[in-house]
Amino acid sequence: MPVLTTHNLTIGYRHGGNAEALMSGIDVSLRRGRLTALLGSNGIGKSTLLRTISGIQPALEGEVRIDGRSIDTVRRSEMSKLLSIVFTDRTMAGGLTVRELVSLGRQPHTGFLGRLDAHDKEVVEHAVADVGVLHKIDSYVAELSDGERQKVMIAKALAQETPIIVLDEPTAFLDVASRIETLRLLSTLARNSGKAILLSTHDVAPTLLLADELWIIGKERKMQCGCTEDLVLAGALQDMFASERVHFSMDKGDYEVEVPSVSTVRLDCADPLLRRWIVNALRRNAIAVDVAAGLCVEANSAHSIKVGGEEAPSVEKMIELILDK
Repeated sequence: MPVLTTHNLTIGYRHGGNAEALMSGIDVSLRRGRLTALLGSNGIGKSTLLRTISGIQPALEGEVRIDGRSIDTVRRSEMSKLLSIVFTDRTMAGGLTVRELVSLGRQPHTGFLGRLDAHDKEVVEHAVADVGVLHKIDSYVAELSDGERQKVMIAKALAQETPIIVLDEPTAFLDVASRIETLRLLSTLARNSGKAILLSTHDVAPTLLLADELWIIGKERKMQCGCTEDLVLAGALQDMFASERVHFSMDKGDYEVEVPSVSTVRLDCADPLLRRWIVNALRRNAIAVDVAAGLCVEANSAHSIKVGGEEAPSVEKMIELILDK
């Protein structure tokens, strides 16, 4: 059974007596043990949807249910035991140690005084270990890298021991390696802990590899949900951006830009990896590959390329020769 569902949900904002709806008719669900990714362009309503289903922002219409109960009937103290949130903002808790910051996640369970007993301390250490920063547990947050800080914030959410974790663009300030590592971590945590984890992200390629399910908001603000591969094969990612020059490549599993071509070449290259990067260089320089083109490029290796029979010792020289002909 889903741990969170919405029914005919409308999200948006109220300005005095007026309502500004961003999206309506939203029927989605989150299941335990699954990593779900929310995809969509900037300003489309992803953060508004996350805030609404988390109870931070009221819905304009419709209903959000957690564990079968309407979110409107769940007290704030109960909500903090059902759902934890990791926001995009950089944490400003540099004066706290990792242990102290993650311990704040136990607040829903420790009462007003916030005193940690042996069990609470064990939960904190397990959470820090689960995200791979146990060796930093007594370090100050100010001493951590951005990737380590994000792992600590995820550990804080784990220490809260909620069945649902919601993350709003958790990889926004991270380098490429840290982004992929964070997504891999969330995928592993969902499977191993049985939690329902929902995140918004713009990292499409690693998300398609690691997310079990997708919520895709198209350019017309229509939602499509389902298994990652089912949505990809159904062409759901083609409709995510309004730009006519950006399209989703089924082969590469990522978005690429259309570059208008001003010339063409015929490419003779048996190595698929070499061919992929030669085509990349050609496209960047507005050169298309056409089997009927008069000028032939023969490539056996990156240092053995011929353009119309003339030797080119590198891809860069290949481009120069093509443009000169």
